[in-house]
Amino acid sequence: MNQDVFAPPEYKEGIDADAVCGQCNTVNPEGTLLCKVCGNNLRDQRSLRLAADQMLEGDAQQAPQTTFLYKLLPILGLLIVLWLGINGSRIIESLTTNETTDYTLAGALAESLWNGVHKDRFENLASGSMLSPGIQSQAEQARQTVSPMTHIRNGRYAIFMHVGTEARFAGVANIEADNNAIYYAATMQDGTEFRGSASYLEGTYFSRWDDAGMMSDGLFYAMAGTAQVQPDGSVSVSGQSDMNTLQYNCSAYLLKE
Repeated sequence: MNQDVFAPPEYKEGIDADAVCGQCNTVNPEGTLLCKVCGNNLRDQRSLRLAADQMLEGDAQQAPQTTFLYKLLPILGLLIVLWLGINGSRIIESLTTNETTDYTLAGALAESLWNGVHKDRFENLASGSMLSPGIQSQAEQARQTVSPMTHIRNGRYAIFMHVGTEARFAGVANIEADNNAIYYAATMQDGTEFRGSASYLEGTYFSRWDDAGMMSDGLFYAMAGTAQVQPDGSVSVSGQSDMNTLQYNCSAYLLKE
């Protein structure tokens, strides 16, 4: 007969095992092999405990030539090795689960910039970042006639991506400054969109992973990056998304409207 997978483990007499679980302190019926709460092997626990007791008894019969800590270290090491052996798979699983959850959450936060409570604000910004005919010549003119500034201002910025030693026009960003923060939306020539906010601190604007996002081919990715105003008035930008490990480096120039 098949046993219900949710039924408690079958208890068999004659098993030399501890009753009290050393991991969760649960008192199990005598003869239990596996703890009914956490699954700890109580027979292995008993064997380890007896071995530790024998080691301590053997040391007690000898002249006290070493300190108590020295005697305790081998036992602690044995306990750690056994614990890792029993719980290694759980540790690996928990680490993998946390990483997956973080990435899932990051993608959801990125999508909220398009569909969340602040959608209208970013939609308005995005409408000003649309690429129009002649934008590339306007962008080049902005790059050649850049004016000094100390903070990022409201307006549209031409984005030039650094490729080797060259700077190539890549898209347009529309930025709204609000006290010590900025909100932005950008549209690239390849259709990729960026949205997010950045906080200002000691000369640098910071976008954290939960502040910014990228939409590429209908998929959403979290982003993080920094921006700094340069002495000539250009804005140097660097960032990374969780889509890949590439580091993006570009410069932005305020368009003359």
